[in-house]
Amino acid sequence: MNPSLRHHEVATRLRALRLDAGLTMKEAAERLECSVAKISRLETAARGVSPRDVRDLCVIYGADPEEAAGLIEMARQARTSEWWEEYPDERFRSYIGHEADATSILSYDSGIFPGIVQTREYARAIILGVAERIGADTLDKRVELRMRRQEILHKKDPPRVHVIVDESAVHRRVGGAEVLYGQLSHLLDLARRPGVTLQVIPFAAGAHQGLNEAFTLLEMADPIPDVIYQEVGGRIEYFRKDKELLAYRRLIDHLRATGLGHDASMALIEEVSQKYSF
Repeated sequence: MNPSLRHHEVATRLRALRLDAGLTMKEAAERLECSVAKISRLETAARGVSPRDVRDLCVIYGADPEEAAGLIEMARQARTSEWWEEYPDERFRSYIGHEADATSILSYDSGIFPGIVQTREYARAIILGVAERIGADTLDKRVELRMRRQEILHKKDPPRVHVIVDESAVHRRVGGAEVLYGQLSHLLDLARRPGVTLQVIPFAAGAHQGLNEAFTLLEMADPIPDVIYQEVGGRIEYFRKDKELLAYRRLIDHLRATGLGHDASMALIEEVSQKYSF
């Protein structure tokens, strides 16, 4: 488990221990001699938690010594760093950490193929198209980051991956015909793997609920909550509340029902890719 998720698990357990002890956040804050805001931030994983705070809270909550020792060690391990911790955007670092430990990744986009399945050339063309004044060094770093994220697809126990795209993504000549052909071929290779599902929503479906959407659902192992990641206009949003997740799951059900099946989607992509084969 990576540090980001250890952090979230410690936060979840601290909240559960407080509730089991019958204490309010105000009462816990008074006993720890801190602000209520600090207790709230610790329980929502909005800030890091020190092993000392975990130790003191476990005493206050009357936690079992063995569980307390485990939580203290987990808090200590959460202070270590992973490769993505050097990435300057803190909110996207959080996403990478969750993605790295997700049990299932479902990505939908109406115009392009999502980053988790992009080839290096396709990713470079996408980034350049969105930020055409980007410096060469920054471009290389962003492409490398995207490629490194994909290492999770090759680990011993990879997450299930479900990619849904509008047919416009299949035809969009990102980077030119050769780059698109490489991307489509890469998708077909991935789609032949166990645990990978591919769906294309065909033009024949007409207007549908996902036309203006792009998002990723990361399903996590308990007790980490599932999360929806969405980027709009350069602004990153995370949705974790039950009500928010339910709304997106309903949208996902609609997209799945509207899209072609896995085999039919592969056949469509194969047909389009032949137009660009050399």
